[in-house]
Amino acid sequence: MSRTLTTALSVVLALGAASAAAAEESEVPDDVAEAFAGPVIEEIQGDELTDEDAPDFSGNLRAVAVQPIFMFDENFYEGVPDEPLTETGEWIAALVRDDTVIGTATVWKPSGVVEVAGYDNDAPLGNELRSESGKALVRDEPVGAYYWYDRPNQTFTPANDPALVQVAGPAPLKDVQAAVVERTRAAQADGRDDVVGGQSPTQVVGGRSWLPLVGGLALLAGGLALLAHFWRGRTGHTESSSPASGA
Repeated sequence: MSRTLTTALSVVLALGAASAAAAEESEVPDDVAEAFAGPVIEEIQGDELTDEDAPDFSGNLRAVAVQPIFMFDENFYEGVPDEPLTETGEWIAALVRDDTVIGTATVWKPSGVVEVAGYDNDAPLGNELRSESGKALVRDEPVGAYYWYDRPNQTFTPANDPALVQVAGPAPLKDVQAAVVERTRAAQADGRDDVVGGQSPTQVVGGRSWLPLVGGLALLAGGLALLAHFWRGRTGHTESSSPASGA
């Protein structure tokens, strides 16, 4: 077999493996898809949100663009250059009314049955879910951030406004890891766990983002005024992605 043909076959096999990995990564379990198609919407619209600032989730509401949620692996916070992501066991979808994204909803299966974990009015993240594909969605819970992770290129891109607090634009894995590790150690040195609102980022990495910079600056000025997960489900769900708890 010629060297040219061997090289061509190698490329085809590599592309096939990458496509298979992407398909496996984006696969949504049937019970999760079914929940988002009906029960999730019914529960959200059945909740009585008495806060005067609560979003309006009435009308012809749909959940679309379901994605699995990943989080940073425990070793990631220790600076270990290994596979950076692990599964959360949660899935997120964009909430759409009359073709307009108005927020997101998240589900999980704590007892083997799909339950609503939370929902919110984070429309920018919902729009990202609807438009992006082929990348892993990563939640950085301490700063309420979501990133897209491009595995082949090992780069992170902000997916919602809170992400701008830590990653201002496309950034390589090593830079994001260094920033997250520094943030975590700063929180621990200050005697606090690096949980939601517990420690502001000590550095921002990445190039200029195409996301609205006004949102990111407002978050910085407001001390991490998080958009994500204002409205929790009734499960008492809390995230398992706090790094300092196991550090």
